[in-house]
Amino acid sequence: MSCNATENTIEYHHELIAAQTPPWFHLTSGLILLISGVGSFISNGSVIFVFLIKERTRITRSNMYIATICCLNLIMTTLASMLLLTMISVDRYIYVVQPNLAKYLSTTTSIMSIIVCCLITFGFAISPLLGWNQYTYEGVGTSCAIDLVGDSNNGESFILALFATYFVMPVSVMIFSYGNVYAKVGISYKVFL
Repeated sequence: MSCNATENTIEYHHELIAAQTPPWFHLTSGLILLISGVGSFISNGSVIFVFLIKERTRITRSNMYIATICCLNLIMTTLASMLLLTMISVDRYIYVVQPNLAKYLSTTTSIMSIIVCCLITFGFAISPLLGWNQYTYEGVGTSCAIDLVGDSNNGESFILALFATYFVMPVSVMIFSYGNVYAKVGISYKVFL
């Protein structure tokens, strides 16, 4: 089956499902998305307000990552959140396990790591628009996402890169970081008792 025939089959499948979906389902989905969007705006907006306006003097390196996660969640680019959570785990690892390295970290280091995380996410977000995989309708046609069922190696390599970048690497780094933090704190706690 050619790639073009596969794309036509997928498009027909999505059109068929969207046509069979009752209008109340789309209305309900839209209402749920609206409520979650407003809730996200209020909760993330209040955190941003506290960090950036009310308590600006209390911004630490870890708080910078949290404020950035709130900003990105506010505009719905949550892929960067996983990378930023990874950076928080590395920051805590350095602070607890390797305190001699903490003196080399600064606000500039945190800002640079935030920028790199956002650039990686931006690169993955625009890649389907530039030909590495593609965006297609998801499920019943209410929203769109990357193509998970395409036959091309191009799409498979994109999915594998996403999996490695946003799951394997972050989870591995977090397990290492928090495992070492737990071991260090556990040893300190036993010595204290």
